[in-house]
Parts: sequence; C-alpha cells; structure tokens
Amino acid sequence: MSVVLALLAPDAAPAPHRLARAMLATTSYRAPDGDRVIVDRSVALGRASLRSVQEAAAGDGLEQSGVLILAGDVRLDGRSDLIDALTAAGMQVDAGMSDEALVLRAFACWDLAALDRIFGDFAVILWDGARRRLVAARDHYGVAQLYTATIGDTLLVSNSLSCMLTHPGADRQLDRTAVMDFLVLPARSRPDATIYRSVNRIPPGHLLVCEAGRTVLRRYWQPEPDGRPCVRFSPRRQMDAFRQAFDQAVADRRRWPQAGLSLSGGLDSTSIAARLASVTGTEGLRAYTAELRELLPDQEGQLARQVAARLKIPIEVLATDHLPLTAPVDPPDMLPPEPGEAMRQVADRHIYIRAARHSRVFFCGYGGDPLFSDDHHTAFVMPFAALVAFPLHAFHCWRISGLRPALRPFPRQAPKTPPARLEAPGWLVEPGGVSDRLASWYDDGDSSGRAGMARAPLWPEIFQHADPDVTGLPLRVRHPFFDRRVIDAVSRVPARPWHPGKMLLRVALAGQLPTEILRRRKTPLGGDPGSIAVRRRGLQGWMEALLDVPDLGGFVDVAALRRDLHDQQRWTFYSFARFRRVWQLAYWLKWRDRLHRPVTIREPWSGDQERPDQSRGIPQLH
Repeated sequence: MSVVLALLAPDAAPAPHRLARAMLATTSYRAPDGDRVIVDRSVALGRASLRSVQEAAAGDGLEQSGVLILAGDVRLDGRSDLIDALTAAGMQVDAGMSDEALVLRAFACWDLAALDRIFGDFAVILWDGARRRLVAARDHYGVAQLYTATIGDTLLVSNSLSCMLTHPGADRQLDRTAVMDFLVLPARSRPDATIYRSVNRIPPGHLLVCEAGRTVLRRYWQPEPDGRPCVRFSPRRQMDAFRQAFDQAVADRRRWPQAGLSLSGGLDSTSIAARLASVTGTEGLRAYTAELRELLPDQEGQLARQVAARLKIPIEVLATDHLPLTAPVDPPDMLPPEPGEAMRQVADRHIYIRAARHSRVFFCGYGGDPLFSDDHHTAFVMPFAALVAFPLHAFHCWRISGLRPALRPFPRQAPKTPPARLEAPGWLVEPGGVSDRLASWYDDGDSSGRAGMARAPLWPEIFQHADPDVTGLPLRVRHPFFDRRVIDAVSRVPARPWHPGKMLLRVALAGQLPTEILRRRKTPLGGDPGSIAVRRRGLQGWMEALLDVPDLGGFVDVAALRRDLHDQQRWTFYSFARFRRVWQLAYWLKWRDRLHRPVTIREPWSGDQERPDQSRGIPQLH
C-alpha cells in the first residue's frame, strides 16, 4: 500500500506539514518510493509511495488540479471505461495518467457522484479548497483500509493505522469491546471499530465528509440482490461473459512485470493461476504453496506442483508443520498496529516474506466460496424460463466438464450452528455481552453469499491481515474474485446447474487445469494443526511465559485459562484457536509501547523536512 495521510487543523493552528512529513517518513520501509506533502493553509495531504503499476506516468499518488487536492492509494478496475466516460464529459485525459489522477478528474467532473463510476481497490482523501471540504472514501469491499480520528481540534485521516499512532496526541487507550471481540469472534462485531477507543475505521462502501465544522459518515454504495438470470443466453454465451469478466479482473490486478501468487490444490487459487498465465503470460510469475507433511494428510503441495508444472510457473513449497509450536521473535522486527498474526504462526506470513523479495504484487484466491454460493441466503430464484432451459445448461456442463451437475431444484438446508461456537470461554474478565455478539455473528444471514462479500465483517479483516501496514512488507495483495464485473457475471448465470460445486468455474477452466483439480471436491483440512501439534509434543515454554504479561490480566483470568489449557481432553475444535488469540494479544501487549511510539522531531532536513524517530523498526526480508 501507499500510505495516504490528511491533517485538517483549525485555521489558527500552525501549518501541519512538518508533522505530516515526519509521520509519513516512519512508513518508508513499506512505502519506499518517496513521500510528498501538499499544504493548503491548515490542511496537509501527503502520500508515501509504493509503486505497483508499470505505466511510466504512474505519478506518486498525490494529485492537484486547481482547488482540488487528492491523496490516494488507488488500483482501478476498467480504466479504459473511466477514461471514455471522462472524455465524453469533456475532460482532458490520456491513457498514461495515473489511477489517482483519473480519480481526481472524476471528482472534478461529477463531484461525489464520481463514486458511482469508480471501481477497484481504493482509499482516497480529497480536499476541496473552494468549499473547504474534506472527503475520504473507501472501496466497495474494503480491500483498502481507511481510518479516522479526532485529536484535539485536528481531524486525522489515513489508510495506515500505524502511521496515525505516531501522532504525538494520539490516544492509545484500548476499546474493551474490541479486545473481547478479538479473543472470541472471527472478526470484530462493529465494522467501524478498531482496537483503540479514539480511532475508527471507515467501513467499506462508505465516505466521510467534513465541511463547515460537521463530519458525516454515510454509505455511498451497497450490494444489490442477485439479478434475475439471463436464461435467454446460450450456455456458451454465458460462459464467454464470465471468462471475459474473470480475465479483466486478473489483468487489471497485475500491471507489474513480476507477480507472486498463492497456489493450493483447490479450485479457486488454481483458476486464478491459469487465467494469469493465459492473459498476462508466465514470465515474472512465481507460485507459493504451504503444505503439511507430518501433522495431517495433506495433498496441497502435490497438487499445487502439478498445476505449476502444467502452467510452467516456478513454485516454492513451504513445509509448515513446525509453525504452530514456533516461538515468537523477541524482540520482534515489526509489530502490527492491532493484535493479530504477529507471532509468525501463520504460513501466509512466511509466504509474503518470500514473495516480497520477488515482486510487489501477490494474488490470493479468497472469495470463491461466497461467490459461487449455494444456500438459502443468496436470493435464489428459478423462473419458469430457467426451468425450461435447465436441461440444456445441465447437458452443456456435463459435456464440457464430465461431471454430473446438481439436479436438485433448491439448495439444501443450511446446517445448524454448533452450540460450541456460541459459548464464550469462561476465562474472559468482564466479557461485556460477547456471548450475544457471538450468537449474532453466526445468525447473520446478510453476511453470506455474494451480498455478504460486501457486508460480512470477516472479509475486511482478512484484507487487513494482508495489508502492508500489518505485514510490514512492500507487497500488495490482490483479490480477483472481489471484482464487481465477476460478481455480476456470476449473478446473471442461472443458479442451477452453475453454482453448486462451483460448476461455472470447473467448466470455464476445462482443459486448462489437471483433471485431478477440476474433479476434486472441496476438501477441508482434517483437523487443527495447532492442537494436534500440542497434543503430540506438549505445551511449549513460550506459551506459558506469555500468560505472565502483566497487561493480559485485565482481559483474561489467567488462572482459569491455564486450567483449560492443560485440560486437553476437553478441547473443542475452537479451543486452540482461542488460545492462539490470547497468545497473540499477550505478545502484542508486551511490545506495543516499545515499538509504537509518537514521532519526535529532531534537527531539520533540507527542504524543511524533519528526521523522525522510526521507532517501529524496519523488518528484514529473511
């Protein structure tokens, strides 16, 4: 990510450009292509750049046109469509403009209605000097991050939470509800919450407008129910429409000579790899796979090697059996701004480190399950015309894929939520209604299916864990399934026979992937590697030691947790995941005050810049 930052101070306050430059300078290890600040009276907008597009005129993401100033971290979908629309509206644009420059001209042309025409991954901050209005907007699915805080009389907006915490006046008090959510829920219960009481995130599909002393947060987009299928189209024509949308999504997300990609033995990541190789070529591509070799039976590495050999893509396979028991590094070389996967217990972290040596762009296959969902929450409709066309579509699926499509007319009833998921652990100190939030999480029907790709709080959480602000690496992670063109194409295909078992994807990739992949059913992992490793090798010393971190006692009854930790016979599938969250919180509490410190201004640099205290450290790619 390129770090964007806006400081809006009262007119009587001194210009905040010195502070903005010092705060941006602390992000140089993950945004290494320079930083710049533009000042308009008491407003400072800045950007520290991480280039990940190949265009020569890509710019640095900080654009000015008349009274408008835009600081953005933008990756556009359908650039050519936006260029055509701007040209038709009388704006002077060209194909070499940066994504941020195009977005600025869109705002100049259509004002806030420009958000109806901008698609992709973006976090933008726009200052209108004539209206004295600040606008901050986040993309539809929350792939980009965007935060806001009020510090005294100053409004602070940034896509980097760690950058915001370097402000000397930042309030570091923790939000107890957010801590409880972290320990128990898969993701936070409030989409606008952070771990800090005084810092909020702008939810996906929302914009913040600060004008005339008032700050308003409002939604500018929400997902629509699935459209009625276009049954008048032949199966081949519908397949061509899906392939075109999928190829555009993949091509729009590369735009860099080298690219890494996550590769497993499943259908989602391998389909992205196949279309990447076909649309953009294999030169500069490199695949990465994590596999278990001892703890559990795992075919991921073997199948991923077959796919890589078929597509002629180099691949690195990482054995991850040792990770659940590996002690965290003391002191850490970096620490995310919120507790999370900081302990290097997740294979993704190791893959990101290796991928960052090779490229600045990395592809992930998240989103395939809700995209091709087949449940009662996807507004499934089967009009009479679709019923009539069903035999033709089913025969087409069988002829191309060799698989028998699902013939049942309606989705199966979703299974009941296991009661164990709805029980908050007894070792929480003052849980404050976390059990109710846990029950609401699993009962939320709006968070499933294609609509849930924009509504479910889990996805922005996953995107955040891959963000450079958390990984500390100059690596942008791309998610081709979270593309409105792809989602619309899937929605317009008759649910039967195309959605069950991801039949649409299997037919689209026929002949491009090995038969073992195309015919493989979804295969969940046969257990939790962490709990299996502990049962075989016992609790590690560092697991016990982290429970002695003093600040942990304010949230966890350590004595009660120790009893549960040693009573392995009563562990459920979720027990070790919750223990892992406790260790992550303890590790983060142990180091946060030492690594997340406000900037201190030292001797001036030339150009009126300041030398900040880069207190978070610079992670090494090792």
